[in-house]
Amino acid sequence: MKTLLKTFAILFISLVTTSCNNDDDDNSTNQIPSTSTDFIRCKIDGVAFEATGANIIADQNEIAFNMNSDVRSGGIGMDFSFFGQAAVGTYTVNPSNLTSVGRLQYRSPDIYSTGVCAGSNGTLIITSKNGNTIEGTFNFSGKKIALCGEPAKVITEGTFRITLL
Repeated sequence: MKTLLKTFAILFISLVTTSCNNDDDDNSTNQIPSTSTDFIRCKIDGVAFEATGANIIADQNEIAFNMNSDVRSGGIGMDFSFFGQAAVGTYTVNPSNLTSVGRLQYRSPDIYSTGVCAGSNGTLIITSKNGNTIEGTFNFSGKKIALCGEPAKVITEGTFRITLL
């Protein structure tokens, strides 16, 4: 009987020590788990944001870099849509060139875009394109599509590396 109690005690202690989480970090950064070298990083109104891995989807046709945590269910997301073939260079976006250049958007689930409201604008710089991999930087001030008069979301210090499908 003592052997059985010792065995249960050891199993209980093992279970308790292995199930404790040693994560005491400040989790104010929204993060999607990493599974590849693709990433989108930025600050949203000064708060660090990062998405990596399989949740980043990129398409050759419209060059839409979508990063999300299930946008259909109200998750956080960001997309950069540009029309035509993306090449190394600087792209300035605002409502006046939405249909010729594209737009930058942040979803939370409200949509803050450079493509609709006056005073919203942004810049995406593609610094390298090597095969299907595109790298660069971005920043923008996007206004809430439904209520253009509300304060903009300010996206700064953006960097990305995307592998196109």
